[in-house]
Amino acid sequence: MPIKIIIVGGGIAGLTAAAALRRNGHEIKIFEQSSFSNEVGAAANLPPNVMPVLRQIEADENIMKPIQAYALRVVPKDGKQPMIAMDPGMFEAETGIKARWLLSHRADIHACLRDAATRPIPGTSTPEFHLSSRVVAVDAQAGTVTFQDGTTESADLIIGADGLHSVSIKEVIGEPPVINTGQNCFRFLVPTEKVLNNPRTRSFITRAGVNTLDAIFDNEAKLKCMIYPCRQGSLLNLLVIHPSEHTNADLQGGWHSPGSMETLKTMMSGYYPQLQEVVAMAEDLKLWSFSTRDPPPTYHKDRLVLIGDAAHHMLSHYGQGAVQGMEDAGALGVLLDATTTPASLPTRLKAWNAMRYPRGTAIAIFGRTDLSQIDTVLPLAKKFVPGVEKPADMTKWLWAYDVVEDAKETLEELKREGVV
Repeated sequence: MPIKIIIVGGGIAGLTAAAALRRNGHEIKIFEQSSFSNEVGAAANLPPNVMPVLRQIEADENIMKPIQAYALRVVPKDGKQPMIAMDPGMFEAETGIKARWLLSHRADIHACLRDAATRPIPGTSTPEFHLSSRVVAVDAQAGTVTFQDGTTESADLIIGADGLHSVSIKEVIGEPPVINTGQNCFRFLVPTEKVLNNPRTRSFITRAGVNTLDAIFDNEAKLKCMIYPCRQGSLLNLLVIHPSEHTNADLQGGWHSPGSMETLKTMMSGYYPQLQEVVAMAEDLKLWSFSTRDPPPTYHKDRLVLIGDAAHHMLSHYGQGAVQGMEDAGALGVLLDATTTPASLPTRLKAWNAMRYPRGTAIAIFGRTDLSQIDTVLPLAKKFVPGVEKPADMTKWLWAYDVVEDAKETLEELKREGVV
């Protein structure tokens, strides 16, 4: 008998959960506060550890318009002598794990996941989408959500996938304070055609590559510029992470706050001229606060689970924000299989939390800074995940993990024990 599931939030994590769980025959309703009319954000990377989830939900990757990434390069501010820091080929040779690493626009990822969640599948019902539906309260014990107009809906399970400023998390930990990490980020896109049509910047595409991620550091100014392509190479995605003292970003502003081009140009004046000229081509410049919050003590309470940024808000340092929400969803899709009943839900959700909490929380806390500074956040990570240590190889720790296989092993153990 299928269970009834409410998903609060129709972003990447929520849609992945819908796509995974609908394949088990469950009845799903998604409540999203936006109208889906204008998906925000820029690009995202999809590293090898998310590929098992994309296979699980039978994602049509063509919809994502992806580009294959071949390396992460570390580049000094003068643009000379880049060094390859991460190479999927080397990773594959060392681990034996097929390393597909894709780069895509977030709106295209969203479209792909929505297709996976709504595409007709014989023997299953299509999730119901309720747009412009703002949830203002969640009751984990009763399994109900309350909307802005005072109406309610109930289900066997509520999945809180409502991001950094989550309503769902309040049911677990009250009103967690938003933390200013001391960093802000300019984020913007530049059409590749613009770069190629300018004689002074044309060679930048060759220098930066169209299949690489470049991290360009100005260590004196504490700046980090990230560049990578998306939308099949037609766009360059750029981030400029900088000390928050240089800009006044709204902690509550999300992706929407406009940025100042003059401020950005001044900030980038120490970089090589060609990069400065590419930056000046920015379209729709946004300023994003690198604000975050400490994780809750658990991702599970009664009939509620938290996934994605609602559970473990991620910054951009390791490119795992979207991915960890998808891992959460993929694990739910395995553990809540077609044999799930309301009576077996508590045991299954407890096992899911035991799987996901240590990894999601550690990555979120480590991700507050880059690799060279992880020792500064290790004590905080140990506070929430006792026994966690700094990974000997961050790439292997992040990438060499198959959440679907892990969840299958967990479910088999539960069945051997006779508890589900």
